Amino acid sequence: MKKIANYLFILAILAGITACGNNADTQSEPNAPTWQEQYDLGIRYLSEGNYEEAIIAFTAAIEIDPKRAEAYVGRGDAYIGLGETEENLTAAKADYEKAIELNETNAEAYLGLADVYIRQEDYDKALEILQEALEKIGNDKRISDKIGRISNKTDNDDNSEDSFNPEEIVAAQEGLLIRENWYNENGLWNYTEYYYNALGVCLEEKTTLYNGEVQEHIKYDIHGNEIWHLLYDDITEYQNFYDEEDRLIRRENDVITTYYYDGRTVRHESDSTHGVDEYDENGNLIFEEWSWNDDIDRDYAGLLINRYYHEYNEKGLITKTIWPKISEGIWRPHNGWERTYEYEYNASGAPTKKYEYENGKKTSDWWEYIYS
Repeated sequence: MKKIANYLFILAILAGITACGNNADTQSEPNAPTWQEQYDLGIRYLSEGNYEEAIIAFTAAIEIDPKRAEAYVGRGDAYIGLGETEENLTAAKADYEKAIELNETNAEAYLGLADVYIRQEDYDKALEILQEALEKIGNDKRISDKIGRISNKTDNDDNSEDSFNPEEIVAAQEGLLIRENWYNENGLWNYTEYYYNALGVCLEEKTTLYNGEVQEHIKYDIHGNEIWHLLYDDITEYQNFYDEEDRLIRRENDVITTYYYDGRTVRHESDSTHGVDEYDENGNLIFEEWSWNDDIDRDYAGLLINRYYHEYNEKGLITKTIWPKISEGIWRPHNGWERTYEYEYNASGAPTKKYEYENGKKTSDWWEYIYS
């Protein structure tokens, strides 16, 4: 009976969509709710576990502006919350697919769609969706973490010769960043090469100077977090610990860094420093800052180390990184300059070049991105 009731509820919602779609006068009422109001209402109901009301609110938002991907993602989440029936999973799948159609860089939509396939135990399809997400969006920790969890499960469940090792580096799939060249006024300064596993998760990067000397070499776990770092002759090794959602919660080397999660904000603290990272609704990093702790026995105790802002376009592609001018309260002041980095993209949405500006004037430094 519950399955039938849920199915009838979905049909009622769809009927409401058709009816609303035929009522043009509703949109012209001066006191009619806005898209943002209906979307925020849906988010509130979703957080409260009131999934039926959340579906109604998200549907109203979609009727107001059917080209906003976020409302489809929210409604898909609400369908999942309503119960994992075949009808609900089908409705959620349609919403996530529509969201991706509208915004192919919406990480939440890919994660939601992959979850539908996971609930249907189609892990290969879930991995395919997440791999597509990495190709469209670039490195996203939540997507890499999800790939890692699925890979671990399928690796444990499948002992056949066809199973793969997620920690093994293989030839890069088509469309992955394999090299980044940094040029200055003298020509090529250094280049960074990237190495991936079979799922397209970056496991290593190596930076080589113009003279052939290895400047930096970094190794990552299957979640995308550092586990080994060589900078010239100095080697640092990390041991990473994760919670039940595969979020990094502690990193240990000479010091212990602890991570705390609050919605879109991640705070990190160690014996000597603390910082904060903030993300937008699509999982894009928009702000990062870290400082020395007040209680360290140094003359720079309590001072800001650095701060960055990141801007994105409507497709979720990064367009600018801002390193702001800060002259007081900061360790190693910037001497009156502000640096920004702006990007160019090809037709498929992949960055091809990055340019540096100092106080609004382009410098001689720029970067080139090469793909497999």
